[in-house]
Amino acid sequence: MSVSNPDLTLLKQREASKIIGVSPRTMELWRRRGTGPRFAQLTRRSIRYDPADLRDWLESSKRNPTVEE
Repeated sequence: MSVSNPDLTLLKQREASKIIGVSPRTMELWRRRGTGPRFAQLTRRSIRYDPADLRDWLESSKRNPTVEE
């Protein structure tokens, strides 16, 4: 869904799932568990994701490799 202001572009679940590389079903599970990226629930069945929130969530999910000695 895109509006005239590019800062307000929101993505549908399928679009967001492609960006972060998981299935739409995984996005649903994460929403229920409260573990995935932030989302907006516009109506009971209308979920949208802000691209900035996807980037923030991905950034916070990064981990440094560990070295076992």
